[in-house]
Amino acid sequence: MSLMSPVLRANLRSSGKKLWAAGAAITISVAFIITGLLMVDSFTRGISEDVQAEAAGADLIINAEHLSIWDDGEDPQDPVHQDTVLAQLIQDLDSVEVAEPVRASWFEVWDNAEDFRFSVDVRTVGTTQDVELAAGRLPRDETELVLNSTAAETEELQMGDTLSAADISWDEETGQSQHAGSVDYTVVGIAEDDLPSPHGLMSAAGLDRLPGTAMVENIRVALRGDLHENAAAQEDAQAEIAALIERSIDSGALTLPEGVSDWAPEDGANAYGVITVASVQVATNQQIVDQWIGQRTGDADILRNIAFGFGGIAVFVSALVITNTFQVLVASRLRTMALLRAIGADAAQLRRATLAEGAVLGILGGAAGVLAGWVLALAFMFVLRLLNDGESLPAVVPNVTAIAVGLGLGLIMAVLSSLAPALKAGRVSPMEALRPADVSSSGGISRPRIILGSALVAIGLAVALFAALFTPESTDEFAAVNVDPWLGLPIPVYGVAGGALSFLGVLLLGRLIIPPLVSLLGKLLARFSALRVTAPLAGQNARQVPGRTTATASALLVGVTLVVTMTVGAATAQRMLYDELAESHPVDGYVTATGADIEETLAQLPQVQDAAVLEGVQAMLRGDSGQTPVQVLVLNSDQLEEVAYRDVALEPGQVLVPGSFVWGEEQLFNMAEEGQQQTARLTPDGTADSGAQDAAMELEVQFGSWVPAGMVVIAEESLPAEAIPGPWQPAERYGATFLRMGEGSGQTEINGVFEAFGENSDQLSLESAYARAGYGEMIDMVLLMVLVLLAAAIIVAVIGVSNTLSLSVFERRREAALLRAVGMNRRAVGSMISLEALLMAAVALLLGTVLGGFFGWAGVSSLVAREDWSVVLEIPWLRVAAIWAATLVAALLAAWLPARQMSRVQPASGLSQQ
Repeated sequence: MSLMSPVLRANLRSSGKKLWAAGAAITISVAFIITGLLMVDSFTRGISEDVQAEAAGADLIINAEHLSIWDDGEDPQDPVHQDTVLAQLIQDLDSVEVAEPVRASWFEVWDNAEDFRFSVDVRTVGTTQDVELAAGRLPRDETELVLNSTAAETEELQMGDTLSAADISWDEETGQSQHAGSVDYTVVGIAEDDLPSPHGLMSAAGLDRLPGTAMVENIRVALRGDLHENAAAQEDAQAEIAALIERSIDSGALTLPEGVSDWAPEDGANAYGVITVASVQVATNQQIVDQWIGQRTGDADILRNIAFGFGGIAVFVSALVITNTFQVLVASRLRTMALLRAIGADAAQLRRATLAEGAVLGILGGAAGVLAGWVLALAFMFVLRLLNDGESLPAVVPNVTAIAVGLGLGLIMAVLSSLAPALKAGRVSPMEALRPADVSSSGGISRPRIILGSALVAIGLAVALFAALFTPESTDEFAAVNVDPWLGLPIPVYGVAGGALSFLGVLLLGRLIIPPLVSLLGKLLARFSALRVTAPLAGQNARQVPGRTTATASALLVGVTLVVTMTVGAATAQRMLYDELAESHPVDGYVTATGADIEETLAQLPQVQDAAVLEGVQAMLRGDSGQTPVQVLVLNSDQLEEVAYRDVALEPGQVLVPGSFVWGEEQLFNMAEEGQQQTARLTPDGTADSGAQDAAMELEVQFGSWVPAGMVVIAEESLPAEAIPGPWQPAERYGATFLRMGEGSGQTEINGVFEAFGENSDQLSLESAYARAGYGEMIDMVLLMVLVLLAAAIIVAVIGVSNTLSLSVFERRREAALLRAVGMNRRAVGSMISLEALLMAAVALLLGTVLGGFFGWAGVSSLVAREDWSVVLEIPWLRVAAIWAATLVAALLAAWLPARQMSRVQPASGLSQQ
């Protein structure tokens, strides 16, 4: 024990500079997790403050939103509210000072009864609510209104202004909203809140004046005298009110909506202590605060899970880097530790010294990670404030939990990672002091490890394939994911488990796979004359220390596999969504007009890649429920080839009808049951003498969601030959123009098409183009976010490469000196180190690309819940090439300093070392 402190101090003095990369790995990993924790804490505190302010002033809050009954009277849209009945019953209790129903509604403000300006969400305000006012007072009568600061600022309103709540009606003929009158309110106060949209407060009488229906929210209860804000009294009142509700229902004093038991919460107390009686929830102030916080922190919980999930990946990679660092350090100290053993140190002292070194590294790295995480969280919150127009957000403050997690994680990570090297240090024999300091090659991989790794790979791949290919017969068309019929687990769970098991197996077999591959790549590169000497040496050096090579490449392998998995998965999902979209919407859009003006406008739009015109005929369409005039577009099989994403050819005798003819106001056909076929009659326009009536056709109805409203599509082959020329002669003036947007067109480019059409934009529809652009932008956003989150693991892996190569320079000084002595120049010696880094990175890229491609396809396949959706592997070659290039460049940069150190070794000084 007496030698432990001197040994630790000596170790830290001699290896302090060599530990910086391992410390940086710990710092990055801890900072990632601490950033997430501090931001979650900030969001949670903000939510808590808002919730507590919302519940302040009430001893109990009763959720009464189910207490509305719609009857069959003269106005079935106007419900009968039971909240006032229940509030009066509660008001009569001896312990209750006041029971106030709170209702909510909304109204629209129009300019000159012509144009919509903005809408305001309003609710009633009473004596049990604490409202922070920036100016003015609360409303006292039915004509007064308090607005929040957002409404006042965005709409430039102030106290004394009058707002007109519009009475809006729907005009069936025009299909538009109409202003049918208004009710005026005077602004008497401005409320201070953080709500991003216009909100307001009214008296109960003021809300009753609003056009439309007010909805019940809750009943706020304040207790008398000393019972107010008394927790025990609140719980007693809660039980009393619950019993009152039950009695009132039994006696008929309180009526509940029919069938409420089918969708209301079950009776009894939930996890927060909130009591439910026949759909009515009764909560004390603290209970409702806890419940609201739990409900509103869902996004914060997701953020915390993401931080821990991706932070865990970074921690795993860091552990590989730390373990590798200590293995090399122990190897470089063999003679020193042997001398200590020779003068009396025992194995336990050497083990404790190595573990203590790891503990110091972990505490320092953890502390640096906490500080870095705090700085990052402050930066993120600053950006969020800018994005929210300076809106106040809770300050990021380091807390005891975050500090404890950061220091504890750094300590545990470093100590556990240095455990195996510490055990090796304890096995050093005093005889090692008499041996040369050369690094001996490690032994081969053990048979149990081979068996375990092979089993994990086989089982994991089988489970992943099962998740990707299995689809239960009872697939729910609306299910988010499939569920297996045996254990009831979501299929994606199997996919994740299979991927994790197989990847763990690959890591266990890494020592059997990676060093030989590195050596083989070195031999292949030796075919180039410039690398004839250095490439085989680099490959052989990597194979000579398989443990270190495997650990270094494995750190890169983790990052590369995850990045390729997400990249390939995103591309595969995008391809699948595009294929499914092409089935229902084979064209990006259409213009319900043709002609030179349309062609000229489209020619000036670079975002429109192609356009095709279908000529048409005016006709009468008769279905099961009536008839309507339509334009019949005549489709030649080749006409839409340039603009359609799939073959849209029709069989002769079929007619494609739009959705408006299957449902909606123009319904002509009922929804056909499976196996049932419907027919339509098309009669071209014309006089009795023209033969139009005789040219009518009976056609099989098919639904086409891409067909413009008021039009139908038939195949050219469906037209009788004798009717052309004649009543079925197509003409361009009755046709439509179909469009295909350019590759990569986003929302902005699509909006530009509408702007180009100006007043005639109502002729244009680009629904499919918007959907396709939305899918692409959504996937790109998710992919970018995930890649940013994985950046921590990748940076740590690159640091690990540099650290390992830097530490190995010490062990290979005699090797470098010998190579210099036999004629190799400094540049060749340095390039050998760079080649080692490139070879390890190349092997990680090869394995990671293969594994990532499979995991990306299997992951998307396991998420698909429908049998009729096919998932085809899509490899974005440009993105994969960019990943390869970035990884190889990063490996070269990581090897720059070690290569420079190696090339500076002098032959005489290097060979003189023992």
